[in-house]
Amino acid sequence: SATSVTTRPEREIDVDAPVAAAGLGDDADLRSFLEQLDRPADRLATPYTPEYLEWRYANAPLGYRAIVAREAGRIQGIAIFRVRPRGVLWEATIAEILVRPGDKAAAVDLFDGVAASAPVDHLTCHFSPGSTQLTTARRRRFFRSPKGDLILTVNPLHEGLDLVSDLGSWAVSAGTLEVF
Repeated sequence: SATSVTTRPEREIDVDAPVAAAGLGDDADLRSFLEQLDRPADRLATPYTPEYLEWRYANAPLGYRAIVAREAGRIQGIAIFRVRPRGVLWEATIAEILVRPGDKAAAVDLFDGVAASAPVDHLTCHFSPGSTQLTTARRRRFFRSPKGDLILTVNPLHEGLDLVSDLGSWAVSAGTLEVF
């Protein structure tokens, strides 16, 4: 008979980033910033609002953290992530890197901020093809998982939603796909 052994990391780690509930807030600058995000008209994408971010990350039971990059007091970008044990390793899953279209400098700062926030063994993320986030992730030495492509199961509840079966029709991040 097979024996199952669960192993955990031998060390505890501290995360130097505020919990999402404290790091996001709802102010006019946040709302204005979110309205400037690129949302492809030809693909299924999440409409980001302060209410959505609060529901999805601030009130979620998974311990999401948020880093808000500011310049002269104005939001330049937001990283949302969580840290968890994965077997004997620590992993940071980047759920969102929210930046204005083409703002690679803000994206770089946010990826680096997540990496510096906790002594994790590896970081994971998923971003849409052609996005500033994916381009920046590749430049920050992220690479495709050796396990291959993402498998997504969809249950279209309405007629005329044929495009949901084509992953190329989606503009999603790991945060959109992660279930809790």
